[in-house]
Order: sequence, then C-alpha cells, then structure tokens
Amino acid sequence: MDAFNDCLSDIVPDNEGFVLVFKNFDKFNARCKDMAYHLLDIIQGNSWRLLVGSQKKLIAFLHSNDPHLDIQSVGALRVLWNNEEWLNKSRGL
Repeated sequence: MDAFNDCLSDIVPDNEGFVLVFKNFDKFNARCKDMAYHLLDIIQGNSWRLLVGSQKKLIAFLHSNDPHLDIQSVGALRVLWNNEEWLNKSRGL
C-alpha cells in the first residue's frame, strides 16, 4: 500500500487528471477488506491533494457484481477536542 501511495503521490497529470477503474472490486473487498479500504483511502487522499494543489482530478470507479457491496467512508478524519477540553467535565458536561 505504501508503494501504491508513493506512485499516486508522484503523479502530476499534464491534462485535467486521470481515472482509475477497478473491475470486480467486490471480490477484492471480500478477500482483503482492510486492504480494499486502505486502497480507496489512499486514492481519496491523493485525489484531494491533486485538486487542491494543482486543480487536477483523480477519479476512481469501482465495478462490482455484488449489489450489497458496502464500503465505509474514506478520507474523513474524526474531529477531536484539544487537550484542555478532552474530558467531558472540562467542557462543562
């Protein structure tokens, strides 16, 4: 996964961007659920980097034969309280 991230991080498209297509992603997800999630998270992170950094687009399409394929959200970070407000009682709760 680190090598995949490095590859995407090094790519700077000359045109508007590029598209990744994954066929039968449901099979990969069934066999390696954590790896499938991390792959998509890496794509999302690099997509954001390209869009913000150079106005380029990175889009991933996932093909699935499983109508019940369910993948958790990617790219979102939990919002944490600062150290002074970490405990509920410090926030008056």
